[in-house]
Amino acid sequence: MILVAGAIASGMNRRTLLRTAGVAGSLSVAGCLEAETEPTETDSEDGAPRYGQPAYSSWPPVTSHSGGGVVSYHLELSRWPAIQQAVSDDRVDSTQPLFSLPLSAVEQITAAVESLSSYPFAAALRKAVNTAATASSQQSLESLVETPTEPIHPANESIADPSGNETTDTDSDTTHSNETVTDGGDGNETVADDQPPNTSNERTNGDDPPESEPDPLSAADLGIELEAVTLTDGLLVFEGSFDRTAILEQFGEQFQQVDSQRGISIYEGQTDKAGLAFGLTNSRFFVPTEDSSRSVDGERVLAHVLSGYISTLNRIVDDTDGQWLFETTGSGALSICGWELSDQKPLLAETPVSETRSDDLESVFESGSSSCCTLSATVDSERLASVEVRFSGLYPAGPPAEEQLESSLVGDGDLQTVFHESPRAHVTAVFDDL
Repeated sequence: MILVAGAIASGMNRRTLLRTAGVAGSLSVAGCLEAETEPTETDSEDGAPRYGQPAYSSWPPVTSHSGGGVVSYHLELSRWPAIQQAVSDDRVDSTQPLFSLPLSAVEQITAAVESLSSYPFAAALRKAVNTAATASSQQSLESLVETPTEPIHPANESIADPSGNETTDTDSDTTHSNETVTDGGDGNETVADDQPPNTSNERTNGDDPPESEPDPLSAADLGIELEAVTLTDGLLVFEGSFDRTAILEQFGEQFQQVDSQRGISIYEGQTDKAGLAFGLTNSRFFVPTEDSSRSVDGERVLAHVLSGYISTLNRIVDDTDGQWLFETTGSGALSICGWELSDQKPLLAETPVSETRSDDLESVFESGSSSCCTLSATVDSERLASVEVRFSGLYPAGPPAEEQLESSLVGDGDLQTVFHESPRAHVTAVFDDL
């Protein structure tokens, strides 16, 4: 049973699911499609600043695959080194609520990327994340995700001898193409070498790999270059540049394409990869996280999130209040958005502010149902120059007073905007003494 466009569809496989969503999308209003614009402030109707909807607002569904609320995280990889360095140098207080809240996206996305183990391209994605999140002059900083211990080897790679001699390894023998079989005239075949045997790639059980193996491949060699990562409802959305042909040639052996909608090709795992799935375009790579405690497999997680994008229905951004949350916080280097949560206080528990939070701060999240918080970073020569943080929340019973919003959220920041009109509230603050 799968959730499609806000309804439960039974007896329908995932291929039919995506096709159905595609039909719904063709009938939807064109204005529902996302606007990928820079976060430039525009005039507002209600006093809160307005920005273009961020591209990552295209993905979060209005209801999770398990039927509950949704939390979504976003990280722009190229700006992370400057932010990380500023925190490491104590130039910014990471326990300040407005700064701390979007910062929690890093840990959540890191854990999600590191959960990938069964996908043949998992190591390549890890390397691509670390490459994109490393500045040339800040190599001393820790890698964003745990570095793979094994070199990248494509799943479809055949064993080849660099010298051109084919090598076949078995438990019992080794044969080389430079050996010829001759008949000595007595009917008995003998093996003779027409040239000195090539032993450079001979292996026996237990031997170390030969020193002549080629250098490990980089993620770029495999057609993967990253710019940003979004995590929503158990789905990782990698943004960047992807060579679809190279990726499929190297890693697609155990996956079959089952559908294509709005430019996204959908692949599902076969045999021992059953239950795994991914989506691929030239600019995005969709991969479900691996979670043994999850009640549904990766195929259903992928289908659930993408059905909203394909149909442009039943996403957070398709709701009037959800659109307001994204438009008043805009795009940025870091972002967190919680939607229709029974309790938003757990969002604080994932942040550095968790040990110092005040009762006023807790009440800001306890009384709200949904919120978005985005950190926009200005980086100058790989150094964090200034930060603007925007918070918007929905409060069904009425928002906290403006004084409480300012005192509990802003901290040492320079308050720019505070907006308070039931059920909505907004705060923008700048941290520029860095």
